[in-house]
Amino acid sequence: MGNETVTSRACEAMTFLLGALPAENYLTLPIGHAPAAIKIDEANFCLACIPPNVAGKAELRYAIQLYRSAPLLAILNKGERATEKELSLALGEALLEPDGAPPSPDAAFCAYLLSLPVVNCVLHGHPTYTNQILCSPRAREFAKHRILPEETLAYGLNSLFIPYADPGLATTLAIKFNFEGQRTSLVGPIKLLLLQNHGVIALGGNEQEALRAYYTVEKAAQVWLGAALLGGPTFLSTPNLLRLLQMNEVMISKSNPSSTTSDDLIKEQAQISGQDASNKSTLGELSECKQPVSKDIESPTTTSENLTVRPEVPLFDEDRSSEKPKLNFTRRAIRLDE
Repeated sequence: MGNETVTSRACEAMTFLLGALPAENYLTLPIGHAPAAIKIDEANFCLACIPPNVAGKAELRYAIQLYRSAPLLAILNKGERATEKELSLALGEALLEPDGAPPSPDAAFCAYLLSLPVVNCVLHGHPTYTNQILCSPRAREFAKHRILPEETLAYGLNSLFIPYADPGLATTLAIKFNFEGQRTSLVGPIKLLLLQNHGVIALGGNEQEALRAYYTVEKAAQVWLGAALLGGPTFLSTPNLLRLLQMNEVMISKSNPSSTTSDDLIKEQAQISGQDASNKSTLGELSECKQPVSKDIESPTTTSENLTVRPEVPLFDEDRSSEKPKLNFTRRAIRLDE
C-alpha cells in the first residue's frame, strides 16, 4: 500500500476535512456520496463516503476507504466506449480497504481529478445557495463571472461549468471531457467545477486551498442571489481581476519568495494541455467557455469602464392565461453613466 506514515497523514487530513466541511443532511444524499478525497501518492488515494444503513442513526459516520487509481483511470481512458458494468468492476478492483461500505461511484471522478498536476485534494458537495443558481438558467453566467475579490483569490479567473449528466459514469465522463476540452481556452489552473443541477467540486494542492474555494463559492452565491433582487449583480472587469491577482502575488512573494506566479501557472497549464506556453493566452485575454448549454443567456450586456451590468432578465414570465394584466417582476439593467 506504500508508506504507512503517508497513508496515516492522509487519513488525518481526511478527518480534518470532514470536521471543517459544512454539514449536509445525510438523509438527502445518496449512499456512496463522497464529500472528500485526498491523494496518498501517485498510485493511491483515500476517500470518505456515506456507508449503507445510516437511517435512524443520530450521527453520521463516514466510511474512509482506500483506492488504487490505475483500474479507474484505465476505464476512463476508454471514453464513451466504457460501460457502467466495466466501471462497477473497476471500482471493485480499485477498492483496497472498504471500511464497511461498498465502492463509491464518486471514486471514479476523484481518481481522475487527483491524477492532475498539483491536485491533492478534492471536495464534492451540494451547497444550497450555489445550487439555487446551478439549477437556474443563469448557471453558466455564474461560472463565468466574478463579483467578489475573494473569488479570484480563492479559485482564479475561471470556473469550469459542466452541463448536467446522469449520476455515475456519465457524470465522470462529462467532467473528464469538459476538463480536457476547455482547459486549453482558460487561463490558469482550474480549482472549481460547477455541475449543472448537481453541485460543486473544489480542487486544491492541500486541504486549506480546497476548503477556501468551497466556502468562497457558497458565499459568492449567497451575495449573487441578494444582488439579483436589487437589479444586479455587477461583475468585476478584467482590469479589476488582474490587479487583484497582481496584489495577491506581491503578498505571496513577500511571505514566500519561492511561490508560484501567474506566469508560472500559465506555463504549467500549457504543459498540461500539451501546448507551447508561448502560444497561451495571457491573463488579460479572458477566453469564453464555448461549451454549448441549454438556456444560455445570449443578450448583450451593458458595460462601463470598470463594471459590467447584466442584461434585463425577468424573474417570472408574465402570465398570459387571461386578458387581465398581471404583475411582471423584472430586474432592470442600470447604466452606470446615468
